[in-house]
Amino acid sequence: MSSSRVVTTVAVVVVSLATSFASGCKAEDTRLFDETGVWTLEKFTLDGSPYQDITQGRKNRFLLRFMPTPGIEPPDLMGGLVAAASCHEMGTMIDIKGSTCVNAGLSTWDCQCFAYTFEESKMVWQEFDPGQPPPVVGVPPADDEGGAEFGDAHAIEVSAFGSSSSTFEFYSLPAGLFNSDGENARHVFQLKADSVWTDVDINGDDVPDLDECSASCFP
Repeated sequence: MSSSRVVTTVAVVVVSLATSFASGCKAEDTRLFDETGVWTLEKFTLDGSPYQDITQGRKNRFLLRFMPTPGIEPPDLMGGLVAAASCHEMGTMIDIKGSTCVNAGLSTWDCQCFAYTFEESKMVWQEFDPGQPPPVVGVPPADDEGGAEFGDAHAIEVSAFGSSSSTFEFYSLPAGLFNSDGENARHVFQLKADSVWTDVDINGDDVPDLDECSASCFP
């Protein structure tokens, strides 16, 4: 994403904080929708071309799980933590056009963790290393330990998509997440039952695949 979008986002956050502190009251909930829960990728466009549907072999293989968490985001802002999980074959790159995870013995999950804020139609995400303390969004790391490489906050615009009340477009996800370039890519997610995350067991070992991802991202 461009630096101008980040600067604009940080400015909005600072103004919001100043307003909240001046009033002495918690800011009202202005979120476009309640993000709590598990969301699965349904459609995408990586370069502005027409949307492509996630094919049947890739359904529920690219997931977001939001956990609103007081105390993680800056004071008086809505937000929390989000875990992103991508299934792919061992030894291959994650590819929303190619990864299928149909071979149980060769399938694995990649996990990424983010702290975020959410106001109106704008989210701001900041990545952190799985298992490390979540950052305060918009605050650069103090040193080189615990995910300092993820110091830049990333702005995302969200909007309703289609006629469903539980389907939203994200523009754009952080670079590298679900093949996003961080600039032009658009991803459409739909709210699903929590079991799409909590009960998934592709390799059939009776251990839910994403328990470790949840534990790493939601300390």
